[in-house]
Amino acid sequence: MRDYARVSPQFWTGQTGRLLRAAGHEAQLIALYLLTCPSANMIGVYYLPLPVLCHETGIPPKGVSEGFRRVEETRFAVYDRLSEMVWVPEMARFQIGSVLKPKDNRHTTVIKTLLSVKSCRFAKDFHAKYMSAYNLPPMDFEPTPSEPLPNPFGRVSGSQRAGTGAGTGAGAGTEIRKDTERVLSRSPDSGELRRAVSREILDFLNRKTGKQFRPSPENVKLIEARLKAGITAEQLHAIIARKTREWSGDPKTDKWLRPATLFRASNCEQYLGELPPDSPASAPGEPPGEVTT
Repeated sequence: MRDYARVSPQFWTGQTGRLLRAAGHEAQLIALYLLTCPSANMIGVYYLPLPVLCHETGIPPKGVSEGFRRVEETRFAVYDRLSEMVWVPEMARFQIGSVLKPKDNRHTTVIKTLLSVKSCRFAKDFHAKYMSAYNLPPMDFEPTPSEPLPNPFGRVSGSQRAGTGAGTGAGAGTEIRKDTERVLSRSPDSGELRRAVSREILDFLNRKTGKQFRPSPENVKLIEARLKAGITAEQLHAIIARKTREWSGDPKTDKWLRPATLFRASNCEQYLGELPPDSPASAPGEPPGEVTT
């Protein structure tokens, strides 16, 4: 159980907060509970049977079912009724921050926590979202069932519950420790990690520009070279975001929104110098103006 949790005042007044307020009192209470409940962790992926939520909030089952549906509509959280796992996608950013360096003591804790839920389908999504910003090494994730239970309060069988990744039994802690050591043995500066981060950066470029650059060796190697030269993934995200704002929509400049231009060594150094020194790079996939709650 955590000693404390961070909840920003914008939970009540920000964009997401306003959506939750419009969704109703029960949705608002459920969202606050997801941030602060005893079961929660810093990455926001954890085991939460809905009857427990009912008991600890005092909301009846029907209200929890409807309230959670509305919470999911705001995209504040998602729930897998088969494994009874919840994910609050921005939880890690609320509790940890937009970036996490390998030397930070919390880096190992994040990896260990993620490995403890690695059989949950949300673990892979978390890794994809935060891999670059949190310098996460490549990880292997287990395939999980995709069909949810029709009744959120239905009983989960023993075989289904075993797939939650929550880690039970005497050997669970030992397995997690072994997995953590194995993952941490992969240096954050390894070629394998650089290639994975490069592909994520290329995907970010495609999402920002609406283009479809393939992760071909030519494109990936350009990005890898910039990372190897010491430019961080966060800085490359910031360059992409800045140049998209400057060049998108103009036929004369829109064509420059491509790997060959953005990640060429001489160009990239110039674009890096244009970034305001006091402006943090956006987290990957994070839309401008996203409100922390």
